[in-house]
Amino acid sequence: MEEELAVDCIMVREGCSVSMVQGRNLDEHETSCRFRKVPCICCQISLPLDSLLEHIKNAHDGEEETWHEHDFVGGSYVNVNGYDQWDPTWFSHFGVIFYSMIRKEGEIWYFWISAECGQEEADRFTVEIVIANRKGDIKTEYTCHPVTVDHTMEQMKIEGNCLVMTTGQVRRMAARNGDEVEDLLNMMYYVEVEDSTVVDC
Repeated sequence: MEEELAVDCIMVREGCSVSMVQGRNLDEHETSCRFRKVPCICCQISLPLDSLLEHIKNAHDGEEETWHEHDFVGGSYVNVNGYDQWDPTWFSHFGVIFYSMIRKEGEIWYFWISAECGQEEADRFTVEIVIANRKGDIKTEYTCHPVTVDHTMEQMKIEGNCLVMTTGQVRRMAARNGDEVEDLLNMMYYVEVEDSTVVDC
């Protein structure tokens, strides 16, 4: 019987050392390879996934969130009088790097979580996104899956893996801050996984 030859991952020139018999397993690896090219979630420049976090830190002043007990990740402040796009904060959990993302298009606000892993791994996670005023007495929340970092905005909108608010809702919520700063909201998120094994991305 003729021995099947191992084939290198298509990202071998980017630094991937994986080699296996061509077929489904190799195809699955290449769709989630740490060295595959992805667009930056902020500026859309193409770069290897393995370099994304350093790029976010250096080019976009991305800040790390401190992981708390259980499944809670401390949230970010959202300036409602700010920009159409915010630089992400990031956190690591279960061996995966996540980014909290915000975009404003016209009068519509989108809040979601991106993950540095393949789609199969991302679907194992559930995230609860909570937007609240500073007093914490008014909030809206949505439970969904994180999206992969190479998801486009259009894909995310179609799949519905984001919390959506209008500018009117955002401003009304911020106006109820009382004595607190009137133009800030809290974005908080909770992450759960189907099991506690480390995800291999």
